[in-house]
Order: sequence, then structure tokens, then C-alpha cells
Amino acid sequence: MSKQLATLHYDIDTGVDLAAAMASEPDRGALREFMREFELRAVMERLEEALPEGQAVPGRSVETELAVEAVEGTPADLGEGAAALAIAGGRWAAASGERIVAGESTLDELAVSLAERPLVAHDAKSLGGGRHGLLAAAAREGVELQLDHDTMLAAYLVEPQRRTYELIELAADAGIGIAGGTSPGSAADADDGQLSLGEEGEAGLEPAEEARLVAALADSQRPRLADLELEPLLREVELPLVHVLAAMEREGLKLDAERLAEVGAGFGERIATLEKEIFELAEEEFTIGSPQQVGRVLFEKLGLSRKRRGKTGFSTDARVLASIREEHEIIPKIERWRELKGVGG
Repeated sequence: MSKQLATLHYDIDTGVDLAAAMASEPDRGALREFMREFELRAVMERLEEALPEGQAVPGRSVETELAVEAVEGTPADLGEGAAALAIAGGRWAAASGERIVAGESTLDELAVSLAERPLVAHDAKSLGGGRHGLLAAAAREGVELQLDHDTMLAAYLVEPQRRTYELIELAADAGIGIAGGTSPGSAADADDGQLSLGEEGEAGLEPAEEARLVAALADSQRPRLADLELEPLLREVELPLVHVLAAMEREGLKLDAERLAEVGAGFGERIATLEKEIFELAEEEFTIGSPQQVGRVLFEKLGLSRKRRGKTGFSTDARVLASIREEHEIIPKIERWRELKGVGG
């Protein structure tokens, strides 16, 4: 019975012209939606690696009602409701409803002006500069900011298996395009009547555009959080924890520097020993931290099994090394070296 269940049937009429499909350009946006719906994460990962660089078709791009046109003002000019906030240097932008207001002020001034307003941000803990950012400014001024939504935390709750949670990538996966067809970090140079904010944030965007993306992404995430019954977890655990972690970063930790130095020296000695053993087994010296050089030694010189091909050669990530661990004694040593160095493949 198990064999029957696992046997593929090739004689079913699907109505799909396979030859035509194979010859067409891949629609990465549609593929992402399909893979996400059926939770085919490993398949999507292999597909992303198989698509040659430069041939990948970006996800579908749709415009939101919120245009990237900011007017000078204060957060009070946005009216009521949550404000999606972005900060770059001394410039900030806040989006709410169909408006974006931008200005220039110190973090302390901005924190005081936002004290009574629910805020939406991407990685709120790092907003404005991490432990020296907006939350630190609020603490100095004796006000507490009200975090209503964090798009990075929400993305983690919905898709904890993701490798990265960059704003632009999350927005693209959600089908949210950058207004006007601009690409990350390439705001129009022409004088088109829009307010140029001059500096770019961590996402490589001007604050006004980043605020727009944060607002649009938050709107797209809320229904998914509700469907998965994750809204209470976000509001009752994750968002309050942002304030706790930010406070911990501001206060810092008391360390025994002497003991820490001793531990570090021990790690250094073990790493040096592992490097010597790895070089002896490979019969040459190479950069162990380079996946390309590791791949050359393992697959070309030592002839170990090749598993998955990426854009720059056969993969040497943790899963691949685990699957070929028994083929050569060099593998456990490389794995241990990566663990001690805190690097991946």
C-alpha cells in the first residue's frame, strides 16, 4: 500500500502544455505566492538558486493608494491613527492614511512629538540608530512610545523560516512595488515636484518611500496575522519585548573582561588547531571561510558527493555538510571551525 501511495502517475491529463511552460519566462511573484500558500519552502529555495542571476523575473509590482509625495510638517499634521515611521540621519517621514509628512528634528524632539501616537515601524528597536535611536531618545525624555506594529517582527511570526527580513524583499514578496518604478536607493534626480529627503535609510530608500512601504506592508500583514491567530502574540509578547530589549542594549551587560579574554584565547587556540588539521587533510591551505574555496576542495579535489548547486557553485551550507559528513573526516572539522568562528556556509 505504501508503494502504491508513493508511486507517481504520469498519465493524468493536466491541461498544461509543458513545452510552452518550459519555454516561458518564470513569474517569480506567482511562484512565491504558490509556494507560500502550500508551504513548499525547500522547493522555493532550490528554485531561487537554480534561476541564473540576471534571468530571474521580479515579483509582480502593484501600486498602493499612498503615493510617495511628502509635505513638510509635524506628526500632528497626519491627524489621528497609527503612523508608519522611517528615519535617516536627521530626517524623518511618517505615513498615515493617504498622507506622508516629513521633517527634520532631533530624535528627542521627535520622540516627544510621537508620544501619544501609535507607531508602525520596520525593526522598531533599531529605528533611528539602535541603542542610540528613537527608543533611547524617548527614555531620555521620560516618554514611552506606543508600538502598534513592527513589520519585521510580524514577518518573523508569519514566516519564521525565512533567511532574511529586509523591508524591500518583504514588500516585493507581498506584491508591493516602489511607487514610480524607482529602484532601491535610486530616487529620481529630476525636479518632479516631490520632496527630496536627501538621505537614505537602512533599506536604501529615502524616508518618505520607506515609510510608504512600511505602511503598505503592515496593511498586508495584518490579515495574515489574524488568520493565523498570531495577533495576540505580536501585541502581548513581541512588541512589549522590544522595549525590554532596547533597555537592555542601552544599559549593557557587565562582563568579566579577564575571564572573557581567557575564553577567547581558548577559542583561538582551538581554531588554529582545527585549521592546521583541515589543511593537512586537504593537503593545501585555503580560506575556510570561503564557500567557493571549500566547495573546490570538497567536490573537485576530494571528490565528495555534490548535492545542491547555487549561483556561485555547489552549496556547502550546513545541510549539505551534514549529509556528507560520513564521507570524509574533514567535514566534521570544517563544521566545528564554522561553529567556533560563528560563520555559515
